[in-house]
Amino acid sequence: MSDNTPKPSSRRRRSRKKNQQTPTESKPSKPDHTGKSRAETKGASGSAEPSGTAKATGKDRSGGERRKKRPGQPESRQRLEGDLTMTSKGFGFVQHTGGPDVFVHRDNLGTALEGDRVRVEVFPRSAKHKPAGKIAEVVNRVEHQIVGVFRIDRDGGGQNGGGVIHPSDDRIVSSFRIPKAEIERAGFGRKLRNNMVVRASFGEWHSPREKPTARLEEIVGKPNDPGIDVKIIALSRGLRFDFPDEVIKAADALENPDMRKIKRERLDLTDRPTFTIDPDDAKDYDDALSITQRRDGMFELGVHIADVTAWVEEDGIIDQEARRRATSIYFVQHVLPMLPERLSNDLCSLKPNLERLAYSCLITLDSLGRVHNSEVRETVIRSDHRLTYTEAQSILEGRPHEIARELHMLQLVARTLRNGREETGSIDFDLPTPVITLDREGLPSEITRSERTESQRLVEELMLLANRQVAEMMFNSKTRKPFVYRVHERPTPEDVTTLQTVLNNLGIPMKLSDDVAPEEFSKILDVVESMEVKDFVERIALRSMTKAVYSTENLGHFGLAFEAYTHFTSPIRRYADVVVHRLLKSYTRRFGRVKKSFRDQLQSICEQCSQAELVAVDAERDYQRKKIMEFLRRKVGRSYRGVISGVSRHGMFVELKHYPIEGMVPVADIGDVSFVLDEENFRFVAEHSEQSYRIGDPVRVKIRTVDVDQRRASFELEELESPKEAVHSSSERSTAAVRS
Repeated sequence: MSDNTPKPSSRRRRSRKKNQQTPTESKPSKPDHTGKSRAETKGASGSAEPSGTAKATGKDRSGGERRKKRPGQPESRQRLEGDLTMTSKGFGFVQHTGGPDVFVHRDNLGTALEGDRVRVEVFPRSAKHKPAGKIAEVVNRVEHQIVGVFRIDRDGGGQNGGGVIHPSDDRIVSSFRIPKAEIERAGFGRKLRNNMVVRASFGEWHSPREKPTARLEEIVGKPNDPGIDVKIIALSRGLRFDFPDEVIKAADALENPDMRKIKRERLDLTDRPTFTIDPDDAKDYDDALSITQRRDGMFELGVHIADVTAWVEEDGIIDQEARRRATSIYFVQHVLPMLPERLSNDLCSLKPNLERLAYSCLITLDSLGRVHNSEVRETVIRSDHRLTYTEAQSILEGRPHEIARELHMLQLVARTLRNGREETGSIDFDLPTPVITLDREGLPSEITRSERTESQRLVEELMLLANRQVAEMMFNSKTRKPFVYRVHERPTPEDVTTLQTVLNNLGIPMKLSDDVAPEEFSKILDVVESMEVKDFVERIALRSMTKAVYSTENLGHFGLAFEAYTHFTSPIRRYADVVVHRLLKSYTRRFGRVKKSFRDQLQSICEQCSQAELVAVDAERDYQRKKIMEFLRRKVGRSYRGVISGVSRHGMFVELKHYPIEGMVPVADIGDVSFVLDEENFRFVAEHSEQSYRIGDPVRVKIRTVDVDQRRASFELEELESPKEAVHSSSERSTAAVRS
């Protein structure tokens, strides 16, 4: 489902002085520190109410009655097949090829659930650009994992031993019935008590008038157990929490090879000064760097990557499990790794002062950042130092260190490369994200804004270079061989039009071409850099772009403005990188070849890795959002300075200055007078005065309520920081924003 970027209209919405439900807030992104720039990623689609809910001539969008047809008027209903994506508010969208997503109200879902392949019947009178319909048939059901609280079914025969599971995932709109016979089959006995968290698999669901059934799989724990929230979020998405015993045994049986023998077969780079740069709390080190300057002034850069495929046999038991997981998932202090710890934190990890097997991209550059030669070699390296981003930053700022000379050379190369990317239009979004600190009990003790330091940018730039060189080496080879690319297509014409409308209404003097180019997005970011709408415009621009995915067909990378791109630098945590390594080795070794069975699976592997990434991002954001709300819950009743970060028909979004946290002031509570939403100019205006509220206005708010389960916070507006009667005319539109 594409993001629901607001579509401005000329209507105004009237506020009503009554309580209204606060909509789900947008979810912040998690920064990626290795091999993936901010320009290269786009978050998974958010769950938003359909923008611009129409004035009712009927109730097609809400799922109720529709206008009656005129006598004799035929009424044909189009049927489309696609995948159902649910939102936390209970409605969903059917994604299909060849048109916009079809909105499905909760009452029209039938027996369909999140992810199911369905056939949707489109209402004939719904708008073409915002079609609505009802589920006519479930074509194929995915393997649903239901995680929630088990309760004795008092109303449905509790004395007979039956029960009900209330799912923790808001996207599942129904509770699940557990018959007594099923409880007896599970064999949990007295361990299964009221209010326990359980995991179940989908059973049957024949009619929306009845509850579906489920099969009990395991007791997860008690609602207040430490770490239970991670388990609930992971298991409810079908994520594998623990490794099977046979996988652990296979990993534990692996031993370090005889390096003297290995060095006869590999390029020995152990005498080259090498070091890793990672986050302070990193446990796996899958990339290391080295650089030397030749007598002719050229730079020999080494990007050394953990050689996972040297340890993980293709289609072996460890490889099969890694493919199922496809990616590591990060929950602040918890990690669901793609590989067992014996590999990810030990044998494959490029720990300091230990000889390790690596797969190295060796690049020769000049002082202008131009690549003269590059090759990929199987190597043996030894990292001399393990630097954190903080330590590397202090060295760049002048702190003496044994590796300072090499680090400063890398910084010069990285800056030159970044300048070159910017000149060719590469887009670099730089939206801040929350950094959460948890205490020993797993409760949030502090939340700060992320800062992107020069040391982080250095690593990002060199990973981008290695990924690009590997991709271009394969794409530009004389014989095109099957490969895995990371592709990012240009925005659709509809999304470009929406972005152009927003820019026009904000008064930003930018005209986007029909065949929009990356440099046009870069110019937008330059124009708004010092404007109070900077973050909003960056979010809208980001939402207008497609999602980067894996594919065997090279479609280029729009965001980075690269002809070809891949993921080579993180095989410990991304299965796509493992596949890339296998392919490269097959093509570069003498008499190397790719098995036909493996080659035939490449596109399906790409699709699986792309889907796994979406699930991982969704899980990470949900956990992050939960911790943010837990933190904010302890601040209820306190007042903070903030800034209006957006407006919608529900009210004003306010981001706190002290914490990178956003909440909503409901429209009914904005002031003592009625306010109307001027959607075209993105502002709230008092109905009988010239007072208005716009994005960027400083305000003071009190934390009124926090709903951790719904991931929502409601604020109470106390005052403008600089009280004023302001008229924000159309010439000042650069100070307002709308959310759907």
